[in-house]
Amino acid sequence: MFLVGICLWSCDAFEDLPVGQEKTVWETLLEREDAALFVSVVERLTIVDTLQAFSPITVFVPSPESLALWANVALPEDADSVQLDAARNRILYHVVFNRRLLGAIEEETLPTLFEPNVISVTLQSGVRVLNEQAAVIEGNVDARNGIIHFIDGFLNPM
Repeated sequence: MFLVGICLWSCDAFEDLPVGQEKTVWETLLEREDAALFVSVVERLTIVDTLQAFSPITVFVPSPESLALWANVALPEDADSVQLDAARNRILYHVVFNRRLLGAIEEETLPTLFEPNVISVTLQSGVRVLNEQAAVIEGNVDARNGIIHFIDGFLNPM
């Protein structure tokens, strides 16, 4: 009983995360030049708190080119609240629950924060492809509250 009490008292909420990782997903993205447009969109859609949250998340960051194409149509400068809500959901579709290292993602469906939508993952020649729309081009960028994977496209809900 005493050992259980010590474990409960001493176990850190981040114990399953790498030792020494101090930056959140958001803070990590702020330092990445290739995530600048994603950062800008997240700020505009006021969902920064989601990427700073305590809960473990995995973020699939679209390529700047694909994100720009989507934003030019879906997120005009004069976007109304309906357009902003729709855009917010589309970005939240790129965020999944839990910390998912690339090697642990098999052919499966991943629940997103844009519920009840999921991302379908297939393996094609050893590459993880999401919704048959985008491949992971860089994976396992670690953060205190999650993992970041960079993809070569923009995901559309299935």
